[in-house]
Amino acid sequence: MNALAPLKIAADLPSIRHQLHKIAELSGAEHKTREYLTQELAKLNAFTTQLLPSGSLLCCMDSHQIGATLLLRADMDALPIQEHNQHDYCSQTPGVSHLCGHDGHATSLLGCAHLLAQTPISNGKVYLLFQSAEETGEGAPLALEDMRALGLKFDFAFAYHNIPAQPIGQIILKEQAMTAAVQSLNIQLTGRTAHAAEPESGICPANAIAQLIEFAQTLNCTDLSQRDFTLVTPICIQMGEPAYGTMPGDGRVDFTIRCWQNQQMKIVAKQLEKKLIEICSSEHLDYDFQWLESFTGCNNHPAAVEIIQRSANALNLDSIVPEHPFKWGEDFGSLIAHWPGALFGIGSGENLSPLHHVDYDYPDQLLPIAASMLAQIAYQVLATEQSVGA
Repeated sequence: MNALAPLKIAADLPSIRHQLHKIAELSGAEHKTREYLTQELAKLNAFTTQLLPSGSLLCCMDSHQIGATLLLRADMDALPIQEHNQHDYCSQTPGVSHLCGHDGHATSLLGCAHLLAQTPISNGKVYLLFQSAEETGEGAPLALEDMRALGLKFDFAFAYHNIPAQPIGQIILKEQAMTAAVQSLNIQLTGRTAHAAEPESGICPANAIAQLIEFAQTLNCTDLSQRDFTLVTPICIQMGEPAYGTMPGDGRVDFTIRCWQNQQMKIVAKQLEKKLIEICSSEHLDYDFQWLESFTGCNNHPAAVEIIQRSANALNLDSIVPEHPFKWGEDFGSLIAHWPGALFGIGSGENLSPLHHVDYDYPDQLLPIAASMLAQIAYQVLATEQSVGA
């Protein structure tokens, strides 16, 4: 398949992104977003589309000829942050905005759909997943369950994330660990409230909280070059009220943990749980804990990375290999832990505000480049790979 010209897409992608930006919705509540994307896909008359039970939107182009089966995925949820931009397309949802670029990710996958409709595949199948709830880490695992229930199998799965501070259109890719494994821990401690003048008659969680924070810091290995890189960050500490005659009996402490390796995350999690039990036993506290917002690290398959590189070359796009994985989480890791695949980055501008910043905005000029890159990946896979049967 010949290289695609990044600007030759028969769709007004900026207008589509601006509409998605205006109707920004939180994770798991992307109702208007799904409806709008469904309407746009229906205009192409080239895909079968279904709403998965978990809330993601799955589309398929089937050549009805033997070949590979491919998954291309984009996220579509927004963040619980009030943007400070002054665009005419600012979010109309108070306190919710697309400050991570998922409006651009979804639009570029829709642009890819336009390209595939213009130049249909001659063999195999291409699935497009507009995924719910990436920001909470819940969307990809649930979509995985839905697709497995449908009996789907993929030869490869691909997704991208825009990367501020890198030149527009630069492809960022590497084998193995691409993003960190990330999860958060909520710990609730229960003792016994007492008069502040009689602390001996109660059980205060203060010492336990201090010990937990101190222990968590001993788990850190912040050398980015090490495979056992670990970063444990205290997120929330709560105990008592400004009622100076009362010693509190309850407390809370939360941490977020980041590791390059999924196995290292399991080790650190067990260490924290073991220490929690030891401390609470010593301090005579009851406890409860919950792991939240778990992101499996994206572990890129070498063959998938090679396909991304070939696609970048076909489009004459510059590419780099980052020295280290990204420290943020991406729930696409759940999908490529099950099927071979890769997450790659596309530079979104050297002067662009960071992700999750109040004045971040996905650049419209990146849309045709990203759409062309996704489509080129599809053509590359279908030209070279054999089907596993979906």
